[in-house]
Amino acid sequence: PGFSAPRGSASGPLPPRAIPCKMKIFLRGVLIAVLWTGSTASTDSSRSNSGALRSHRSASLAVEKEVDFLAELHVQPVAATSDDVCIPDWKASLKFVGIASSLCVALVFAMIIPCFMVVRRPPATPSGASGSRNDDAPRPKRPTISSLDGMRTILVTYVVLIHNKLGVPQEALPLIVEGWPMQFFFVLSGFVLRYVYEGKVAYFDTNSAVKVVIRRVARLAPLYWISMAFTFIFILVSGVPCSAPLCRPFLAWPANSLFLQAFLPVRVCVNKDEWIGSGYMQFGANGSGWFTACIIWMSICYPGLHNLLTKYCKSQLVCIAAIVLVLLCRMVPEGLHPLWSEYGGPRGVLHLYSFAPMRLLEFIAGMLSAQAVTNLPERLKEWQYWGWVFDFVMAASLGGVYVSLHYVKADARISGEYYLSSCWCLVCAVAALAAKHGGGGPMHRALSSWLLVTLAKYSYATYISHGFTSAALMWMDKRTVQFPWSVLTVWLVGYVLTIWMEQPVLQIVERQLGFRRTATPSDTKAATP
Repeated sequence: PGFSAPRGSASGPLPPRAIPCKMKIFLRGVLIAVLWTGSTASTDSSRSNSGALRSHRSASLAVEKEVDFLAELHVQPVAATSDDVCIPDWKASLKFVGIASSLCVALVFAMIIPCFMVVRRPPATPSGASGSRNDDAPRPKRPTISSLDGMRTILVTYVVLIHNKLGVPQEALPLIVEGWPMQFFFVLSGFVLRYVYEGKVAYFDTNSAVKVVIRRVARLAPLYWISMAFTFIFILVSGVPCSAPLCRPFLAWPANSLFLQAFLPVRVCVNKDEWIGSGYMQFGANGSGWFTACIIWMSICYPGLHNLLTKYCKSQLVCIAAIVLVLLCRMVPEGLHPLWSEYGGPRGVLHLYSFAPMRLLEFIAGMLSAQAVTNLPERLKEWQYWGWVFDFVMAASLGGVYVSLHYVKADARISGEYYLSSCWCLVCAVAALAAKHGGGGPMHRALSSWLLVTLAKYSYATYISHGFTSAALMWMDKRTVQFPWSVLTVWLVGYVLTIWMEQPVLQIVERQLGFRRTATPSDTKAATP
């Protein structure tokens, strides 16, 4: 119930349309008239009807299989309407889509490899001497922000549960609400990058900027592409229906291989609208990758943003004013409530939830928060009770999540604004101040525990791979996809991908670029899930 009928059926709501409904009715009328005047024998008509009936029955069986498959994933079906607006999907075979996606990945490699020719390795320095600030010279060690690592572990697990609630106790289901953790991750990404490089590089020149961007892409992109490849192979091997969002739209595969869904979160026409997010470009071809695509583009922008903050945010007053302005700009789309971007709505062609320019504002807010911490007087930085302040700010932020969800009624339907960016900016800032002294209240101690901090090293691989891992588990054995085995298995896959893929690739790239391995765990890990 609620699914669009196949195109050959005579009943059921019509699928999304790329051209106006009246025009299609007119064209169908012309086609029926031509067929009626050209028909000469009733036997031909009966054969045609029997063939159409067989096609309808086979299509109905396919729909039933898709209903069962999506029901196990707790996907809520909705009916499409004749007013739905979308862009036409690519008419191609699945294998051709795979070839096109591979060529897009090769194109990215072709653009990155020449950068290795341009970037100079740092000159050898005598023993005891330090290199240039723009060649990643050693700097005074900043403390690892363990509490933020612990938060990443918990919130990545929360995101996994959002996308797979099978087996979760009924009492806990109201606590699992989609969308709001992503604001924290974008703020965290900007905060940690600025925290790491603010005392390390005064200004990025072309050479150092290219090196930092290549390093970030080398960490994020391989697992992103591998997850897409595993999803594609799973679709071919398992024989699951090629429908949205796992397989369709076909346009998503080559576009997402180039990280373009961050700028093209548009709705594409698919055969049936099984789910409220069906057809959106960012949710096809491993839907979790939209976050990685946004972070890659933000990492490309980071050196320029870093230089601007270094030049203009030396005053604490200017820095705080910039934070307020950025947060207000982020609220504008949600405040205006633009129906043209409503998620799953009849006019929802562009969905701002995963639109990189919107998320960039959260990233910049995190950068500005890190700069505000740097601008604080040394006397305040040395205060020993920041760990207790962290507990207070964290509790207030969790209260803000409750207010945002239950009273403001914020959700992921439009731009993903939960009005929590200011809370996460405060959490990151206070966590950085508390990291030097340690201790603090029970929340700060718990989030800084060894287990959570250790698991944080595998959080990105866990996040980017949890979609196809859950789908594969459900296909093999329905029992293993249920909580808590689903969560444990997803983290195990993340561990394997980190050890055998992410870390070796990053080490090879760092050797080629001449990076010195002096970074702390927070330097390289805390900027992404």
